[in-house]
Amino acid sequence: MKRLLAIFIALLLPALPALAEAAPMGPFDYTDDILEDGTLVYYFQDLALRLPANWAGKVLVLQDGTGAGFYQKASYDLYQAEGVEGGGFLFSLEASVNADFADTLPTFEYLGFSERSAMNYFLATPSDYPAWTEDEAVRAEWDAMYAQVAEFIVPNAQIYE
Repeated sequence: MKRLLAIFIALLLPALPALAEAAPMGPFDYTDDILEDGTLVYYFQDLALRLPANWAGKVLVLQDGTGAGFYQKASYDLYQAEGVEGGGFLFSLEASVNADFADTLPTFEYLGFSERSAMNYFLATPSDYPAWTEDEAVRAEWDAMYAQVAEFIVPNAQIYE
């Protein structure tokens, strides 16, 4: 039995460093936290986005290779139940090596330039009205959240030096 255990350990030890290594993070992978004042913060490769404390439990973040989308959870879920994708969209965090997005996007909020990655960061915002409109409370919540994008999130975005 001891010999079997020794063989097992000998085979496992060389593999441990590979198991412990984290997968490399892409520019839109994130970690999140809640600050002492209740503010939500999302840490990305080049910047941190702070969201108002009253967004706790109300926001859904969906990450992909080209950005990270932020959605009002109530509208998103109601649209999903109807088979509609992307309802409740508030904004997406995106990046570009140039400023072409300013000519192609109908609406956006510019966050700044990262010297580390040589990327321009911006929030692409909806050009239509993606809130669930059949429930006044859900619609009012989306309206309040969307107003805070320009009022709170954009001024509090921090690009790392």
